[in-house]
Parts: sequence; C-alpha cells; structure tokens
Amino acid sequence: MNSVLVVDDEPTTTDLVAHILEEKQFSVVKAHSGQEALEHFSTQVIDVVVTDIRMDGISGFELMRRIHVMDSATKVIMMTAHDSYDMLLRALQGGAYDYLKKPLDDHSRLQQSVQRAVQFTKLLRENHELVASLKHSHSKLAAANHRLVEMNQTLKILANTDSLTKLYNRRYCDDILDKETLRHNRYQTPLSVVMFDVDHFKSFNDSHGHDTGDEVLKHVANILLDSARTTDTVARYGGEEFLVVLPETSVDNAKAFADRALKSIADFQIKINGNSHYISASAGLVGTGDAPVEITTRELVNCADSALYEAKKSGRNISMIYSDSAQTKEESERIGLSNQSIGAESDSGDVAVESNLKDQGSAGSNAA
Repeated sequence: MNSVLVVDDEPTTTDLVAHILEEKQFSVVKAHSGQEALEHFSTQVIDVVVTDIRMDGISGFELMRRIHVMDSATKVIMMTAHDSYDMLLRALQGGAYDYLKKPLDDHSRLQQSVQRAVQFTKLLRENHELVASLKHSHSKLAAANHRLVEMNQTLKILANTDSLTKLYNRRYCDDILDKETLRHNRYQTPLSVVMFDVDHFKSFNDSHGHDTGDEVLKHVANILLDSARTTDTVARYGGEEFLVVLPETSVDNAKAFADRALKSIADFQIKINGNSHYISASAGLVGTGDAPVEITTRELVNCADSALYEAKKSGRNISMIYSDSAQTKEESERIGLSNQSIGAESDSGDVAVESNLKDQGSAGSNAA
C-alpha cells in the first residue's frame, strides 16, 4: 500500500487530509511537527510527504530539505493558507512536487496530486535502484574484465615462455623470426641469428645432477638477456640450445655480441661441494647482410645450426660465422636440407672461425 506522511501543527488539518487520502486507499501517517515527521520518516517507508509550510520549530521548507537529504526520491507536496507567489516560487525551487492552498476544498485535486507524486517517487526509486545495480554490475564487470586481462596475460606468458629460464620458447621465437625474415625480404634490412649451445652439458648433468644443470641453464639465459638489446629476441630453443634473433644487426656486430656472451659464460664459476667448476658454450651465427636475397626462417636456423656444429668440431668455446660455400653435402644432409635450400656449393670459401675474446683454455679443460 502507498504510504503518505501528513504533517501539520493543526490536528484538524492532519485529520482532514488523512480522511481524504484514506478514501483512495492510501496508508496515512500523521505528524504534528517537523521533528515528529522526521522521526516517522526515518523509521518507515514513506512515499509522499504532504506538509504545511508554516509550523513552529521545523518549517515545511526545512522539513523538505532534510527529507530530500535522507531520500531524494520522496516527493513533497506543500500546503499553505497564504496565497503568495513568492512562497509558491520558493516551494517549487526548493524541490516541492506540488503546491496546494488551504482550505483543501477540492478533495480530488489533493488525491490526484498525491497519486501522481507516489508514482513519481516509485519510478525515481526504481531508477535509483537500477542505477545502483548498474554501477555495481559495472564494478563487477570491470573487476571481471581486469581479471580476464590478467588471465589472458598469464596465458600468453605461459604459451610463449619457457618455464625454467623464463625466456621465450621455440614456437614464439619462430613466430618472431618469421616476421623478421619477411621484413628483410621486403626491405633488405640486415638480420642476424645466433645459436648458442652449452658445451658438454649432458656430461655435466650426469656428473652433477639435473638441479645443478638447471641452474646453469638459467644463468646462461640471464647472460644472454643481459647481453642482448630490448629489440632482440632471446629464446630457449632446445634442451641446452638458445637462439637469439638480432634485427637490424650486421653479422660483424652479431659476432661481437656472441663473443661477449661466450666470455661471460666462460667466466661463470659454479660452486659444487666447495669446488669451483666452469662451463663454456659455443655459438654459430648467420647474417643476411643487405643483399636482396629472399630467405626463410628454416634456412636461417639451419645455417646457424650448421655454423654451431663447426664450432663444436673446432674445439668449442668459440663462435663461427656461417658461409654457405663451406657446407658439404654431408653437412647439408645433417641439418635436413638439400644443397639448393642452403645455397649452391662452390670450390672455394670456408667457415670463418674466431676464438673468444679471452683465451679460455683452462676454462675449457675444467668444463664438465
């Protein structure tokens, strides 16, 4: 049932208004002062307030102001025996829904005004509830979206990175290399690829355990990350193999990068049971230069792998630059390519061999 609070310091007026409204099945609460009205309003659900303007203590204007502070949706109808335009204007500007003149001879006018005010109040309250619900839903949706973004980022990291070293994995590295080879093929931008492999890693694992071997791989990964630029891609490409993609990099600069990284790896001391052990790595690299020759990701990786193989054969702990004229048919078959896929052979040329920046003879002898 719709509830109406009737406020007037004259009991005859409150009784009359209550009687008129009860004829239309309104539930009426009577108050004879502004203070009493506020007490009723704070403890009951009131849809509309019908109040006199001039009352002792809290006036109708002040009562309306306080009610709107408590519930802005509740409509207030003002009554007064004073026919003053200024008072009418003040009432409407203050937020009154309607303004009725006493004596209330037109009962239907009061009933209709209260009925419309009740409808207005209920619609406003429903609107406020909907807005609040939408805000809550928006907040929940925003939180859910934030969580979804975090989950997608986590899934992306899991999909693209190696769990041990936290480097990019082979699949992601191949995707990057595909993009870089396409860029090279279109714009002839220089591109270099370096493949690293930890020397004698299987023997090291067998001798010192996989946990220690994992620590070695993580340390090598950190060295490569520290040595690379932010524009480079460093990936764990296999068990103890790492691949670094160097965009906009000549083969000479790639060689300098590889040698710096190899020196840092060889300088690394591993403490096992109080004894110092050293490791080393080998590197094979290939560069496209600025020659307008189309290449594929597979060709680049296979050429780097072939150069790495030569570095291993030549004593390890060194880097080698790939030269297609030096590859024999046997080497081509080892990396799974025909001679045509890696370049035509010729009777001259060789793989360029350069030692690391520091003589690591003693380090190599200590490597597992």
